[in-house]
Amino acid sequence: MVQDVVFAAFLFVVVISITPGPNNIMLASSGASFGITKTIPHIFGISFGVLAMFSATAFGVKTLYEAFPSQVLILKLIGSCYVIYLATRIWKLKKIGVASTEKPISFFEALTFQFLNPKAWVMVLNISALYISLLGYEALAIILFLTNLLCISVWAIFGFLIKNSLLGSEKRLVTFNRSMAVLLVSCIPFVFY
Repeated sequence: MVQDVVFAAFLFVVVISITPGPNNIMLASSGASFGITKTIPHIFGISFGVLAMFSATAFGVKTLYEAFPSQVLILKLIGSCYVIYLATRIWKLKKIGVASTEKPISFFEALTFQFLNPKAWVMVLNISALYISLLGYEALAIILFLTNLLCISVWAIFGFLIKNSLLGSEKRLVTFNRSMAVLLVSCIPFVFY
């Protein structure tokens, strides 16, 4: 019985963590532009941000979120502006490696973005509602953190692997990053459904 619930929670986190979304698009671009090592703070920022959100929802933020629905629109608008800011940073990446004005998204930027990321909110609110009473906070936090960390890392690795095989020239890397920036901005309308 408990194994079934653990497996169901694990599958839920895998599906929502590995599917395309703002975090994964940014990680693919970062992996291609900066490599894995310099993308690690971004990866951990996402996973710790998701864990912080889960902790907040587990301890009552969900009630506040539901009690003040007008604040949800404000959160969506701020999140959309932040997505545009991050997409602009990705759009401007031009060189393989780090140029003087180009730097990967930091741990803190990635962590902060999670609180503005609708896909992350969907994940933590649903996993809290569905599984916390069955598994408890600690077990669910471990499943969420480790599974999310592994799934999002795949996107950074993907970006890194295609850097040399498909994106060997600066022109291709610029095209890839600009495509990722457009995809990132294209996530914004889904926030308002």
